[in-house]
Amino acid sequence: MLSRNSGIHFFGSVKALFVNVRLSGISARVAVVTIALLSLSIAGCSVQPTTVVPAASEQEASMQDRTQSSAKQPSKQKAYEPSARTNTAYLSPAAKELVAKAKRYSGSGDTASALRYLERAQRISPRAPQVYLAMAEVRLQQGETSQARQLANKALSLVGDDEDLKLATELFIDGL
Repeated sequence: MLSRNSGIHFFGSVKALFVNVRLSGISARVAVVTIALLSLSIAGCSVQPTTVVPAASEQEASMQDRTQSSAKQPSKQKAYEPSARTNTAYLSPAAKELVAKAKRYSGSGDTASALRYLERAQRISPRAPQVYLAMAEVRLQQGETSQARQLANKALSLVGDDEDLKLATELFIDGL
């Protein structure tokens, strides 16, 4: 009573062979389909629905902040809280060394080497205004006034709260 039938293609690529065996009046194909449907329905039950938790409104959030802050004792306050642009005025130690080398080369008249060191410093600290101001000085030494002005303006835009550096940059721009 065993006969093989080449049968159904699953997803157009897999051939399945079924054996036509009678199991208490039900063919093997019907049994396979029934088992597949039962397993799909059981798998559907195992998936938990996602729940959406609404975000607290601004009023609720401010109300919670007030209750939490009043319940807590004030902790140590920061003595100094830098602005968003303050930390840009500082060079990394490696970039600081490169700027110092560039100034030595610039002082001896080797502006090409000075510019090379400053470009390396710029890659290390791209938001440090000291690098741009030093590059502006080298460009002015090379006679490229328009590039010197652009670099000095870039330095001025990055200065932040450093008043001494801001004053030096403004004096440089005024001298152009």
